[in-house]
Amino acid sequence: MAEVNPKIGTDYSSFLVDSKGNKYEVSLFRDEDFFEVHISWKNSGVGLVRWYIDDSNQLVLGDIIIFDPPLISYKRILCFIPVWYRRKSFRGLGLGSAMLEFVIAQAKNLEVDGIWGIIVPDDPKTPNLAIWYQRHGFEVDANRIYRSM
Repeated sequence: MAEVNPKIGTDYSSFLVDSKGNKYEVSLFRDEDFFEVHISWKNSGVGLVRWYIDDSNQLVLGDIIIFDPPLISYKRILCFIPVWYRRKSFRGLGLGSAMLEFVIAQAKNLEVDGIWGIIVPDDPKTPNLAIWYQRHGFEVDANRIYRSM
């Protein structure tokens, strides 16, 4: 569930939680009608969402990405990396669903008429993408997704 900024007009930070209870930092950046959301966990970039608002007051979803492996932020200098270190996968935790619910909540705050985007339904990395969007209330027509607000 995402905590949503009630006054989405400026950059801000918030949090969202996946299905396992992991808490992620959400940083939203806005430039006019273009939005970019960075999702991080323990100083590592684990996700990214991009969208913009078109002239017909529709939110056009550009990307929902979960980085696997995560992008490491070098806010601290590491002296060594232990040999027992294993990279954490962020897939299958409900993070993508939490990110999409965040976008839907922001769309409501922005009072857009709908959300649409283009998907690649036969991508082997995301074979159930159309079904996933349908579970979140989207209509799927070939490679186009749409949700009325």
